[in-house]
Amino acid sequence: MISQMFFSLAFAAIPPQKSALISAEELISIPAANRMQLASTLKNTNISQQLWQMAFDPKKDMGTRWKSLTLAAQINRENAGPALDKAIKSDEWFMRNAALVAYKEVFPDQSQAIAEKLLQDKALVVRSAAVDVLPSKLSDGLREKLWTELYQDYNFRKKQSLFVRGKILQKLAAEPRSQEKVLFVKALQEQDSRLHSPAIVALEKISQKILGDQKTKFEKSVPFG
Repeated sequence: MISQMFFSLAFAAIPPQKSALISAEELISIPAANRMQLASTLKNTNISQQLWQMAFDPKKDMGTRWKSLTLAAQINRENAGPALDKAIKSDEWFMRNAALVAYKEVFPDQSQAIAEKLLQDKALVVRSAAVDVLPSKLSDGLREKLWTELYQDYNFRKKQSLFVRGKILQKLAAEPRSQEKVLFVKALQEQDSRLHSPAIVALEKISQKILGDQKTKFEKSVPFG
């Protein structure tokens, strides 16, 4: 809090002609809120070009590249498309992840299609981020796709359920369909406790009854046979 206040006061006092002298590396080193505030004053400089260069520089560390990519996209929206497309196809998981985050911020209308493709990404972190980017209101087709993803082999490791499955079920539980009751019951019966809470939430919505937040209480309260 103190550091953010310090940066806010410090950069508020920088004259426009001086702020243009700040390098891209200096820019991404300050707190996020102040970073964007200052970056908005630098649109007429080559700062975005510097940021794009750092984002795709393999010699830079992951944090630097991540912040450079997302910030460059925010301050140079009109030219961000080709760079983000390149990042989405990167072999480096954090670049795909950063590009997905940037798409949601800069091109929200396109982010869902990108997220759907990344549900099958080879990196667990990217698959998880893709679920987060999906809208709360899911189409029938997207719901069907998420139910399929819930049981894909890559969402298990040595037969152990991975955390992304809990996120998927949570997304599905936001607006459950009555015909999905048997699927939520199946999830409730799994050993992964991360599935139980969203399954119960969904089944309570479907049954329109408050049946308790414990798995055993719910199973005793509702006949599913």
